[in-house]
Amino acid sequence: MPETVPRRTKLDALVLEAQGLKQTEAAASLGISQRLLQKAKHNLRYHGDIEGGQQKRGRKPLLNAEMEDVRPNFMAIERLTARD
Repeated sequence: MPETVPRRTKLDALVLEAQGLKQTEAAASLGISQRLLQKAKHNLRYHGDIEGGQQKRGRKPLLNAEMEDVRPNFMAIERLTARD
């Protein structure tokens, strides 16, 4: 069975690539294969984690965290104005 690469190494490779290194250079500098780096990048994009897992499902929320914080205030205002 192939030896597993630590999660930290995969993350470091993705950081190096984000800083401008080519995939081949980033992978070579950390001693991993370019394919492993490609797979980690794919898993991050489609599964939300470099290790993979289940594909993200469902619709993305329309409200972000800031909007959720303010939402109760708008609901209260809506209730008050609906009484008039």
